[in-house]
Amino acid sequence: NVSAQGRDDAFVIDGETPRALTVWCLPPSDDGKPTSKTAYIQRMAPGCASEIVRLLNLGQRGEAGFEGSRGRRSLSPADLAVLVNNR
Repeated sequence: NVSAQGRDDAFVIDGETPRALTVWCLPPSDDGKPTSKTAYIQRMAPGCASEIVRLLNLGQRGEAGFEGSRGRRSLSPADLAVLVNNR
């Protein structure tokens, strides 16, 4: 029995509601070979970290957060999740 109750507020950046999910993909390598796990992590981690920093900086300036019936709350680190397939 699941009794999940979603949020009644919305995530906003500069007054706009962004997409609910962002998926980042690497372009194929020049040689056509599959990218190794190590190479994938080395290429994706800096971009992911930069986006997290950008969002948290916006939260600190009050430009990113959650708006709802109880007002607005700035984005904080506890609001973020990074999903990684490590298999």
